[in-house]
Amino acid sequence: MPVIRVFDIETTGIDPSVHRVVEIAAYDFNTEKNTIGRVGSQLVLPGRDIPPEASAVHHLIESDLSDAVAFDQAWPTFTNGAPKFFAAHNCEFEQSFLTAPAETQWICTYKCALRAWPDAPAHSNQVLRYHHKFDDYKSFDRELASRAHRAEPDAYVTAYLVYKLLTAHSIDDLVQWSKEPKAYPTIGFGKHRGAKWADVPIDYLQWMLKQPGMDPDAQNCAKLEIGRRA
Repeated sequence: MPVIRVFDIETTGIDPSVHRVVEIAAYDFNTEKNTIGRVGSQLVLPGRDIPPEASAVHHLIESDLSDAVAFDQAWPTFTNGAPKFFAAHNCEFEQSFLTAPAETQWICTYKCALRAWPDAPAHSNQVLRYHHKFDDYKSFDRELASRAHRAEPDAYVTAYLVYKLLTAHSIDDLVQWSKEPKAYPTIGFGKHRGAKWADVPIDYLQWMLKQPGMDPDAQNCAKLEIGRRA
């Protein structure tokens, strides 16, 4: 049975053309033994300043990186001998900063959570942690998990999401869902915010499809609902 390597990164911002990684962490989930093991955590020299807006999220500043290494030195320690499957919560972000081996198959736990648990109150990894009561597990390290928005705690919680998803779904399901658009269970904006797609008027769904710059995943949800009604 395969091992899934679960990643999280912290960065100087969201645009990979100008921003850089400042922290990488990973945990391995062994699907045969149902165990979660630490791979490692590494601070990374970004080669540029860390904007205050980024520090406000992960609380890393330049002086924290005095013993950090360059990305080209840090990243191979996570990929040499790595398993075939990588995972991250909203992995499109990680994929925009990280270059994985060609044979890698990515699992997006955010996309999978939207599919598997549409009635969850929200789908961030910390909300899902409490929704699924991970803190009641004897193996779960609450102190580690509670340092949210740092790479290691977030990778750790996401590894438990992988475990939880695989209690009811196959790896093939997770890989396929990760390739598909986000399946939002409700509309996330406007006058129908919070409504299930089946309850949104069809003229509003049709209006959504005509809006340039709108979230393409939301437009896909609208298109599917129009098709369902037809």
